Order: sequence, then C-alpha cells, then structure tokens
Amino acid sequence: MVQNEQVVERARLRVHVRADFANLVPDFIRNRRVDVEASRAALQAGDFDTLRVRGHNMAGNGGAFGFPDITDIGRALELAARSLDVAGVEACVGRLADYLDRIEVVYA
Repeated sequence: MVQNEQVVERARLRVHVRADFANLVPDFIRNRRVDVEASRAALQAGDFDTLRVRGHNMAGNGGAFGFPDITDIGRALELAARSLDVAGVEACVGRLADYLDRIEVVYA
C-alpha cells in the first residue's frame, strides 16, 4: 500500500519595500543567501568572529533596505556568535534561510 504524501506549503511572507530600492533588492537578497552558506561554513570551522561580523552587518543593513526581520536575525546571530552558542547560531542561520525561502517582495 502506498501512502499519500501531503505537502504543506509554508506561508509566504509579504515584505513591503520602497519602490526606489527595486534595483537593489535582488542583490541584497542574493547576498543574504551567501550569508547563509558562509555562516554555515564559518560555524563548521568554529569561526565565531566571522559569524559575529556577518550578524552585525545584517543587523545594520536589514532595516535600511526594508527588511526588519533580517535586522532581528542579524542581531540574534551576532549575540549567539559572541556567546559561542552553536545551537543559537544554527537557529539563526536556519531562520534566515527559511525567511529567504518564504519572502515575497512587494514594492510600494
């Protein structure tokens, strides 16, 4: 007997961004995806300084581009890295990856 698999789609997160940022947002999002991979590599290497700096930069840039959730994730990542909190860093990186997979940018 074959079991039916149900695929549950996670809710999209609509983010309203100023229209004059439309040409900058794709690169901003692409760079956050790079942050996910680079953070995973830094964690694997035990490089908490790199994680701290990446979190600090995300915290500063998120709100400026209209992504306050990225600011929050960046702050949490920075704090987790300062505390050498492996589980906290993993949670932040996972949260960022999930956020990036779910956002839908609307230009206003």
